[in-house]
Amino acid sequence: MKKLWIFVTIIFILLLSGCIGDTTPPAPTEFGNVKGYVYQVSLETQDESPLSSAIVSIEGTTYTVSTGEDGYFEFTNIGVGKYTLTVEKKGYESFRKDIEIKKDETIEFSNDDKIVLKPVRDKYLFDEGSELYKNEEYMGAIFYFSELKDDFPDSDYLDEALYYLGMSYYNLDLLNDAIYSFEELNIKFPQSEFADDVLFRLGDTYYILGNFEKAIHFYKELVENFPDSKYHEKALYSLGKTYMETGNDQNAIQSFKDFTSSYPDSEFADDATYFIGYIYYNEEDYEKAITVWKNMSEEYTLGTWPDGSSILASVYFYLGEAYKNLEDLDNAKIYYKKVIEEYPTASFSDGSLISDYAKKRLEEISK
Repeated sequence: MKKLWIFVTIIFILLLSGCIGDTTPPAPTEFGNVKGYVYQVSLETQDESPLSSAIVSIEGTTYTVSTGEDGYFEFTNIGVGKYTLTVEKKGYESFRKDIEIKKDETIEFSNDDKIVLKPVRDKYLFDEGSELYKNEEYMGAIFYFSELKDDFPDSDYLDEALYYLGMSYYNLDLLNDAIYSFEELNIKFPQSEFADDVLFRLGDTYYILGNFEKAIHFYKELVENFPDSKYHEKALYSLGKTYMETGNDQNAIQSFKDFTSSYPDSEFADDATYFIGYIYYNEEDYEKAITVWKNMSEEYTLGTWPDGSSILASVYFYLGEAYKNLEDLDNAKIYYKKVIEEYPTASFSDGSLISDYAKKRLEEISK
């Protein structure tokens, strides 16, 4: 019992003296400062320029800042002692330096002592390719993006490099090479921020090449899996047009209806509506075609084709054709005359005047 009493007494004395319990070091009473500039160096020209948004930290403390546009950083009132200063930014080699803070002194990294970070090789290749792409120098961009792809298969920049590599080929009309890059991106990086972009580009590229089944596959994947994509509108419209190319009229009509329902104010809403009527017309379902086109004449009075020509010139002509096929010649004449009077210079895609066809039809049914 006596031993226990002695042990308790010792513990009590130690608590009173502060030897155990609170281990927080005393707050510093003497301070110094650190400031300076962080630069980046070009691997090609060795030119230096300020590096913004680099993270500067003093290890073991809460001191962390981000460099400004001029690369400047500053820490004030740091307790005296020895520390390690670190500078990091994605795509650059990191910087570490042991420093000693002394009372009322400032450690300055500037002029010849400024901190200079080198970009890692894949970052350099990506930046060079991106700059050339931005300036529409696509062959040069292909050189840098291809080297990054070949030499750095695990690079953080690979998905973006593959996308712009494909776009460089696309802009040079090297469509098969574009497809190769786009499909590599689609397979390797299904969760990439460019996943919807690349699906749209694959759809467009296959469409241009006349591979409509492949185009439908990629347009459809985008429409179904990326409803909030900036490409959703164009992909849904393009899906309808591609179904038309394959003769899949019912899917084309459904895609165009989905499009006009989802995007009633789209610049392509009038085109999509026209094509719905045109499909019905080709199927010889003239009553449905007339219903669609007559509504167009009320809803899309200012509608135009992509080349800027009025869409109503075509609508009125084919309304005349539909009525003629139904042997409703009075209504046929009304719409042929509308073309002649209101759109005398409008033309079909081959350059021929729509009004010339309307005049010919009018002569035929007026005999």
